[in-house]
Amino acid sequence: MAKPKPSIRLKVTPTVGERKNYNLQDYIQWSVATIEWITTENRYRARVGFSGPEGELFFFNSYHQDFADAEHTINFVKEGKASGNLYNIYGETISVSTQYIDPTRPSVVVVEVLSLIYSFDII
Repeated sequence: MAKPKPSIRLKVTPTVGERKNYNLQDYIQWSVATIEWITTENRYRARVGFSGPEGELFFFNSYHQDFADAEHTINFVKEGKASGNLYNIYGETISVSTQYIDPTRPSVVVVEVLSLIYSFDII
């Protein structure tokens, strides 16, 4: 069996529990993000979507007690990605599924990531 050439990128599906840094340079941000109130957990979920380098859909999730915090997180990610100031998001894969979003296209892998998103200012 021949070894793959180093220049060929192998498609690797994330697994639940995997922790890694996502280099946002390789991801295309969607213009839509959501904030959802989760009644059973008494908190908000902020969710920002990206298309991955292999065509997967990644949703970076964070949880908040206050709506303004959830909104701030979404704005921080969107503005940081757009400006080039946000390079990575670290997170843990919490769900991987296959979805048929468009009947005229093949299925797509959807990955939900519990994200560690934080910012700081250097004074």
